[in-house]
Amino acid sequence: TVEVTFTDAEFKPWTGIGGKVNVEGGDPITLENGKATFTLMGGDTVTLTVTPAEGYVRGTVTVNGREIEGTTFPMPAENVTVSAAFKKIFSVTKTPAGVYSGDDTVNQDASYRFFVRNGFDAAHAKPVVTMGGTAATVSGSGTGSSPWVVKNVTGDLVITTPKHSVS
Repeated sequence: TVEVTFTDAEFKPWTGIGGKVNVEGGDPITLENGKATFTLMGGDTVTLTVTPAEGYVRGTVTVNGREIEGTTFPMPAENVTVSAAFKKIFSVTKTPAGVYSGDDTVNQDASYRFFVRNGFDAAHAKPVVTMGGTAATVSGSGTGSSPWVVKNVTGDLVITTPKHSVS
């Protein structure tokens, strides 16, 4: 969902599909297929609210193909195309429970880092990791300052150890 608020904007008749545009001091405009056509003055401040669907996080937001930081940009004296990309949140299942530390989710394309918990022998807790059902490459040692790492996550992770023992 992308909600756009235009400050000091004058607008003319629009066409489009799905979503909503709020014009400060005016009535909301309903979009169709995420599109509406209206006129803004160069220099007006455009404020975006980017809300990912459940199971996703905000990725990049671009204006005319250039990534912006934050949620505002000055309206240039030209047509603009605003795009938002979202990243899927993947689950992380660790078995047996309690052997490994680490979050229970990881964002798409991120690296996932985890350690063996205190009380378990790291030498016998070498993880076996699948990503989206396929074997994944794991680097690091899982001890000290060297966590185990799965890079560029593209699916749900399942982390298991065939054997574990308390040290």
